[in-house]
Amino acid sequence: MTTSRKSQCLDAIRHQILSLALPPGSDLDEAKLGAEFGMSRTPLREVLQKLAGEGFVDITQNKGAKVVSMDMAVMRSFFQTAPLIYANIARLACENR
Repeated sequence: MTTSRKSQCLDAIRHQILSLALPPGSDLDEAKLGAEFGMSRTPLREVLQKLAGEGFVDITQNKGAKVVSMDMAVMRSFFQTAPLIYANIARLACENR
């Protein structure tokens, strides 16, 4: 499995979550996703683990993965943190131009 295919799958699922094509709380069917992206279960699980680490997916043992729901606490935290992250990215870009 090439890293680029996993990266493309990661980006596609992340985009589907952010665009609400995969609504909050929806189950992620590994078999369906594997067929859609032409991946076996192991690399797909790695992608789902990465998405879980980023906070997009919740993985429950023996139940599979679900898209996390965005409640008010999560949204508040995101909107408070995002400007700090963007400012640091801009600072680093200027330093390393």
